[in-house]
Amino acid sequence: MKVLPKHKKTRGRPREFDSDKALERAMRVFWRKGFLGASLTDLTRATRISRPSLYATFGDKEQLFRKALELYFVGPSSYARDSLGALTARAVAERMLYGAINMLTGPGSPATCMWVHCALSSGEGRLRSEFAAQRAEGHALLRKRFDKAVKAGDPMRSRTSC
Repeated sequence: MKVLPKHKKTRGRPREFDSDKALERAMRVFWRKGFLGASLTDLTRATRISRPSLYATFGDKEQLFRKALELYFVGPSSYARDSLGALTARAVAERMLYGAINMLTGPGSPATCMWVHCALSSGEGRLRSEFAAQRAEGHALLRKRFDKAVKAGDPMRSRTSC
């Protein structure tokens, strides 16, 4: 019989906030203001947590941003990756376009793509090179999907470069 270890007590007080909700709120700040435009004051105000709690939970601003961007990819902008599974190239394009329209015109949604807004306001350094790599990966996935459609004889005949 396996004996389970006793649950260790954590140091300090237990969290008095929902970290998932705080991350959602931080994502909205970055989405509206961009990476450089989002101040720590903006983030603590939106998340409703103190700076020490913000740092303890998410790390520095850049780490919080990366987590918020991951949330954006699996949440509001998940239509982009999901659309690649459509049966035809036309359906891929339609799902991409309608997904973007629905996301950008939804109630309470900033009228911009968080990724684009943040890529344009990321400044120099690691984030800029990460955005370039993400863009290249997105283009490669789209090109691969459309090349697959051409090889399969998909009726969408014209090809344009990205």
